[in-house]
Amino acid sequence: SRNPGRRHGVCVSHMQAPPPTTVLRGHRSEVTSVRFAPWADARGQPTLLSGSGDGELRAWSLRTHRSVVTLAAHSGKALIGIHALGGGRIITQ
Repeated sequence: SRNPGRRHGVCVSHMQAPPPTTVLRGHRSEVTSVRFAPWADARGQPTLLSGSGDGELRAWSLRTHRSVVTLAAHSGKALIGIHALGGGRIITQ
């Protein structure tokens, strides 16, 4: 319901991000792109895809917190986008 005598607005507050629960280590350059894959591992846990400034693409098991696949997708050039398709296919840019 509307109240013509009342002002409406957006409340802005300064909030801190929560501390990370896990840090996935392995990239040698800054991470530039992250996306969840549409497939899961054998136990049903999601897979995370990450790309870095040196063109490396990694697939991470969120169950073990380890990289399960590493590819030189864009040799020496920043990987800025990851598009995960069905059937384990990935398009990067």
